[in-house]
Amino acid sequence: MQSLVIDWSEDNLFDVRFKGGFVMTPVTGLHRNVTVLDFASMYPSIIIGANISPETVRKIDDDDVRLEIINHFSLKRPRMEGIGRYLINKVVQFAQELQFEVLYGDTDSVFIKPQHGCPNTPNDLMRAYHDWSASTPFSTVRLEFDKSYLSIILVKPKIYFGRQASDDGNTPVMKGMASKRRDRPEICRSMLKEVCNTICDYGATSAISRISHLLYNTYRNINRGLVDYKLCMKEMKREGIIVYSYRSVSGQQVTIDKSKYNGTLPEPIDSSWLMTSMENSISNVLRVCNMPSFDRLVQMLEDGAEDIEDIF
Repeated sequence: MQSLVIDWSEDNLFDVRFKGGFVMTPVTGLHRNVTVLDFASMYPSIIIGANISPETVRKIDDDDVRLEIINHFSLKRPRMEGIGRYLINKVVQFAQELQFEVLYGDTDSVFIKPQHGCPNTPNDLMRAYHDWSASTPFSTVRLEFDKSYLSIILVKPKIYFGRQASDDGNTPVMKGMASKRRDRPEICRSMLKEVCNTICDYGATSAISRISHLLYNTYRNINRGLVDYKLCMKEMKREGIIVYSYRSVSGQQVTIDKSKYNGTLPEPIDSSWLMTSMENSISNVLRVCNMPSFDRLVQMLEDGAEDIEDIF
C-alpha cells in the first residue's frame, strides 16, 4: 500500500512566510470556571499521523545527505502547522456546537467555558473530537484535559492571570505580564499581582473601591518614606554588575551598585516616575475588566482623602 501525504502548505510555498501555529484573539476580561484542553505532543503526533517525518524521504543524494534531509523537513513545516491549525479549528467548531464559549486558543490549546444552560462537559467535547478524528489520518493527535481556572483575566494573546484549581484550593498563574519583567520596580510587579488577585476574588465592580484604596495607600506610603527603597528601584545588570536604578526628583537616572547599597539614597526617588511605572503595569488589566483608569482610581480617593482608612 502506498503512503500518501496531504499537502497542507500554501499554493505558493516559496512566496509566503510561515503562518505558524493557531492563535485566537482572546475574549478579554474576567472569566469564571474556565477549562483548558490541549493536544498532547501535537507536532510529533502530526508527523506520525501524516507520514511527513524526514525518514520518509524516498531518495537521498549521497553527495549531500544532511542538506537533503534539512530541506525535506523544512518543506514539511508549513504542512505540520497547517494541519495543527485545521485540527484546533475543528475543536473550536465542536466546542461551539456543544454550547461552550471559546475564550482563547493558542497553537495546541483552547480555553473554554460553558455557556448559560450548557448541558455538556469538557469530556463530551474531547469525545466528540476523538470520534471525528478516528476516521482521519490524525487519530494519533489526542486532545486532553490540561487545567482548569476558577477565574482568569485574559488581556492579550499569551498574556493572562488566572487562579488555577488545585488540591489546596487555587494556585496563581501569571503569563506574559509585567510582574515577570525585570524592567519594573518590585513594588510595581507586586501591585499588579495584588490588583489581579483582588479582581479575581471580588469581581471587577466590587474590586474598584479596594483597588482605589490600595493605590492611594501605596502612593501615600511612598511619599512618607514608609516603603523599602529596594522595592522602588529597578534591578538590572550593567557591564556585568548588578545595580539598582531609579529616577530622582531632579530628573536624573541614578544607579547604585547593589553590593554597595547601604539603605540610603544619594537623591530621593521621584514618586511620579514610580506611579507612572505602576500605571503602565496595571492599566491593561483595568481596561479589559472595564474598570476606571489608573488616574481615575487615584483621583477618586484624592477627592476624599481625609476620610480614607487603611484597609490593606
